[in-house]
Amino acid sequence: MKILFRAPNWLGDAVVSRILLYNIKDHQITVLCKDNLKDVFYDFPHLTFKNKKELLLRSLELRRERFDLGLVVPLSFSSAFFMYIANPKERIGFSFEKRDMFLTKRIKIPSYWKKRHTIYTQFLLLEEMGIKPSIPSVYFKPSCTHIKRFDLPEKYFAIAPFAAFGSAKEWFFENYVELASKLSIIYNVPTVLLAARKDLPRLKDKKLPECIIPMAGKTDLMEAACIIQQSLLLIGNDSGLAHLSASMGHPTLTIFGPTSPTWTKPLGPGSFTLWYPTSCAPCFKRECPFKTKECMKKIDVRAVMKYIETILKKINQKGLKDKK
Repeated sequence: MKILFRAPNWLGDAVVSRILLYNIKDHQITVLCKDNLKDVFYDFPHLTFKNKKELLLRSLELRRERFDLGLVVPLSFSSAFFMYIANPKERIGFSFEKRDMFLTKRIKIPSYWKKRHTIYTQFLLLEEMGIKPSIPSVYFKPSCTHIKRFDLPEKYFAIAPFAAFGSAKEWFFENYVELASKLSIIYNVPTVLLAARKDLPRLKDKKLPECIIPMAGKTDLMEAACIIQQSLLLIGNDSGLAHLSASMGHPTLTIFGPTSPTWTKPLGPGSFTLWYPTSCAPCFKRECPFKTKECMKKIDVRAVMKYIETILKKINQKGLKDKK
């Protein structure tokens, strides 16, 4: 079957969507995705767009391909509309935002969809195709032969302190700095800080200790994945890099606040989460409505350090000595 796969626009969601691709990989697939996410789909034929004008042109071009099926993973109105423009014979997506007219098969979203992991809701798309889906332990495998130029130490931790969705998801930056300092003292290894180029202004006035190796804006997506894969452990927010880390089966600690790990936990055998829900969390807001981020304040550095110690014992990191 010839399938046009409309990928989500957020890094974390795009990474998770690879689980769907894993389950239909025996078909002839073309992925339609945003240009900044093309590396997520490096091993699939893909077409990219930067804006809606380019997406319209792509969709018109794709009409000539005569796809048998269009699989619309995002919930947006535009994703269904442009799939309609591309004109696959069948178009499967969720009934959402008055977009039903653009789909030939509409899947009703269960009322409890935010009370289970989002992948199980997305599996309804595949079940409509007669597929019994499963979750692989590893669903992203980067080639890491080209990152030697960064000259990183043999052992290091990695942190991802920012979140593209909004500041509400971010554990406080000063906490990450304190965490890196403590990890350096106890385990005698540095910490690599990963972030996108757009986050560089946020680091401009930050004084980082010597134990932090700043790599913000210095890597592309594949290079960041390789740096994560070679780290001892990634610690980050509920964001794209945490999902990327977990997709490789890599040890990953994700700190949750306004979102719920039940719904969006990074998936993988090495995925761990830390969450202390409050009366107002999960709220799923981009910015804290109360400007206090109480859900994040409940998680202190000491609690994270204790959990990291537990994780390291579970994964049995060889050659990593606790100096305590």
